[in-house]
Amino acid sequence: MPEYGTFVSQHDPMAPVPSGYNGHKFVSVWATGGRVQLTTARFLSLIEAMRPDCYVAMADILSDHKSIKPKFLQPGDHERTNVADPVQTGESVVDGLASVTIADNKVNGLSKASTLESQPTTQQTRRAQDRTLQFLDECLALQARSQALRDTSILAPVLGAGMASDVIMFVRKLAIKPISGFALLGRQSWPDELLTAVVTELPYDKLRMVCGIGEPSAVLDCVRRGVDLFDGHYPQLATACGYALTFYYPGLTAEPAQEVSTSEGDFSTYGINLNDKRYHSDFRPLVPGCTCCACQAHSRAYLHHLMCAHELLASTLLASHNVHHYMGFFAAIRKALASGRLNHFHHALNACGLAD
Repeated sequence: MPEYGTFVSQHDPMAPVPSGYNGHKFVSVWATGGRVQLTTARFLSLIEAMRPDCYVAMADILSDHKSIKPKFLQPGDHERTNVADPVQTGESVVDGLASVTIADNKVNGLSKASTLESQPTTQQTRRAQDRTLQFLDECLALQARSQALRDTSILAPVLGAGMASDVIMFVRKLAIKPISGFALLGRQSWPDELLTAVVTELPYDKLRMVCGIGEPSAVLDCVRRGVDLFDGHYPQLATACGYALTFYYPGLTAEPAQEVSTSEGDFSTYGINLNDKRYHSDFRPLVPGCTCCACQAHSRAYLHHLMCAHELLASTLLASHNVHHYMGFFAAIRKALASGRLNHFHHALNACGLAD
């Protein structure tokens, strides 16, 4: 897909990152064979093998969760990426970028989980920030000597855990580095006030990305605050949980009929659960007027049958639709930005109960 760029991240954005497994010289990632320690040298060798358009430098990421008990998926329920074999890396496309992850964690694809929260201490967050700055300097030095990465952009990882004043000081230290942009990491670490303060600190002429945020209302809120780019985990996560994205947005060819969901889960506001038996005899497409291959040739009843039969084709068709619908949402956001009608776009989603 030459029309798309490629982006590499240290961890799968839709998987929690266990804390306490990183050291002064390495970070830990989880592959199919278990935990793997990555030094900056090994990390850059993997980046060289993939030659992406941009990547996030190695970081000492602190998790908001101490333990995870999945309710929807179990480890190994979907394909993973092997950290030792970059050739097997999977891709998903959103907003003109292919999102590539080096490794998945042991617990993957959760839309809902039982968690025991454990907020990191000030000492832990400051140590993580210092290590991340060290890793960034090492990545920059190694990339400067690499012929394979001459045209590759590097994004500085921004950690949101800790006191706001510490985060702002950390961002100011990152801003003076010779980087192409910033990637805000951590799904649970960005309250509105902190996100606004951090984005305000970032240079306007450099890329601003958020990793791990994909819910449409949250995406639109980040765009209004000045974020430029997002990863593509959300349609993958919806697919893994059996949901078809059907939410309305301005510019959609046909507005989906309003349906009352009988399912619980984070996706019930934005889609329909095809495991629900009510779709057994529903012969409408997932979204009327949608031009994806799933909607053009198949019905909700057929996808419901595939889901119940545990057919591989179910996830293939569902992923095709979800990525198509999600990319249409981003295309509509870009159009609204270009025409100066982002507030109108927000009000339209708010009228449907999809935005704050």
